[in-house]
Amino acid sequence: DTLKFDFLALLPQIEPIIGMVKDGSVLPGSAGLDADQMRAQFAEGRIGMIPGVSFDVGVYNDQFPAKCNWEVVDVPAFEDSGSPYKEFSDATSLLGVGKAALKHPEKVLEVLKFFYSDECAAQMYEASLYIPFRSEAIALATKEPERKGFKEFANVPDKVLMLPMPDTFITVEGTAYRDAFLSLLSDTNADPVAVITDVEKRYNDALASQVDPAVLETFRTPADRDIKR
Repeated sequence: DTLKFDFLALLPQIEPIIGMVKDGSVLPGSAGLDADQMRAQFAEGRIGMIPGVSFDVGVYNDQFPAKCNWEVVDVPAFEDSGSPYKEFSDATSLLGVGKAALKHPEKVLEVLKFFYSDECAAQMYEASLYIPFRSEAIALATKEPERKGFKEFANVPDKVLMLPMPDTFITVEGTAYRDAFLSLLSDTNADPVAVITDVEKRYNDALASQVDPAVLETFRTPADRDIKR
């Protein structure tokens, strides 16, 4: 809405996590684990809760078969009434078209039309391979997704597509926002408001000085975008 970074809006999420680190609720040594090591610990039943995405369904069914009876649940809310917002999903391309295909555009278009059709998406949904963008495709499915946990991730009406972030258009001096947030979990005595305020100022200064306003306008939130449940 403002075309500015608003990292302070994440404070209600960051502060409870800092509290979990302080009170010992977080797996010891987690700061030194990569994603697969954390998933392996969860599969062994040593972690009670871990953030997940749709492709983690394959992780806990195949890559690290879970020894615990896991299930997919909503991200915990900080109010008894629950979160008022939909969960976000990140749109990714199913197919890429190679340069050689430019010689046969009509044939390539037919292939793309096949794979992106509602009928094909419905079959991939049934096999727990793909979350369709369109609820109409899910309506064509003749059975529920096969893999444990996939159906919960594929609840399309309760999702909103995540808008792109313009951080790739700028060069920011100092610590990147991701590293700044992680530092708060390793130094729980740091002031999160001061750290995030510093990040927000540096990013907005870079945005104002390095990005053409017309380019920035393409990132504006659509007026009809429904992010509420």
